[in-house]
Amino acid sequence: MKLHKLATVLAFGLCILSALSQANAADERSIRPFKVQVPQAALEDLRRRIAETRWPDRETVDDQS
Repeated sequence: MKLHKLATVLAFGLCILSALSQANAADERSIRPFKVQVPQAALEDLRRRIAETRWPDRETVDDQS
């Protein structure tokens, strides 16, 4: 009998969560502005690492072998 009550409570909880997620689905699909804050030091470090990247040489053969 305790298992039956637990299953009932879990089913009720799932119904509540489902209803809440459906109510918020429209909000989640709407376009909202957002701001990203990245420290200047992190951007400078990224630029430095990209500039120092050693890229591979171009293919040395003329065909696709």
